[in-house]
Amino acid sequence: MVKQKLQGCEMTEKKEIMMFSIDLEKNRRKYYRLELTRHNDTGSAEVVREWGRIGGKGREERCPFASAAEAEHYYETVLRLIRRRGYKVV
Repeated sequence: MVKQKLQGCEMTEKKEIMMFSIDLEKNRRKYYRLELTRHNDTGSAEVVREWGRIGGKGREERCPFASAAEAEHYYETVLRLIRRRGYKVV
């Protein structure tokens, strides 16, 4: 967890993980980035998911949450699902 000042917020905490799924025989070269940002001044949080083919543009989805606990639960759930799909931290 990294504490830093972001976008005018008093203090934020950020947790990020980058995972890959690579299988050369199946021509699969994918990445998945998951980020959790907690805004301590408001108590809100945001989860950012980014995925795609390595070297490609990829896709991004931002999910805002009213509470950090909801965001943490969503972050852990997505992380568990992605690991089941064979993504690994390299």
